[in-house]
Amino acid sequence: MKLVSRLKFIVILAVLSCGGMQVMNAQRLVAKTNLLYWCTGTINAGLEVRVSRHYTLNLEGEINPLTLGEKSLKHYAIQPEVRYWPMGRPQAKWFYGAIGTIGRKETNLTGTYSYTDTFGGGVSGGYVFVLGQRLSLETSLALGAVYERGMEWKGNNHPGGPNVSGLKFCPLKAGVTLTYILK
Repeated sequence: MKLVSRLKFIVILAVLSCGGMQVMNAQRLVAKTNLLYWCTGTINAGLEVRVSRHYTLNLEGEINPLTLGEKSLKHYAIQPEVRYWPMGRPQAKWFYGAIGTIGRKETNLTGTYSYTDTFGGGVSGGYVFVLGQRLSLETSLALGAVYERGMEWKGNNHPGGPNVSGLKFCPLKAGVTLTYILK
């Protein structure tokens, strides 16, 4: 009986996978990078995929490994986003959506050290200027709340465990992003 159940599961999974491949063919795939983040030394890249006439899924990642002398503002983050395009043409004109964020930051500024894990979410919006058949410039802003938990200390007074936590309302993302339609 278990063998029959497994075979049914495999057949159903195969059928669903093939159906998904057909849908994937009709989608647009966009590669992107936020030019504002590059100005701060933050390496970043993203992909956006169209899932219907009005919706896209966006996933961006960023990392800043730089240290300037004794000061550092190292961080990394991943930001998934669902976007709604009211004009019915994704990757062109106005959009708004919901964004999530998860990451870690490590700072050393003027003798104050901080290691913090963050996660949160909010709302996003923006406008895409079409520059050519495949190239666009996207402006975006996301506002929301993040929960932070970590350690903060001055000098050699390392706390040994988390001593800072709380919810903060803040900008989650600001971007002037160069996008290129791959497919």
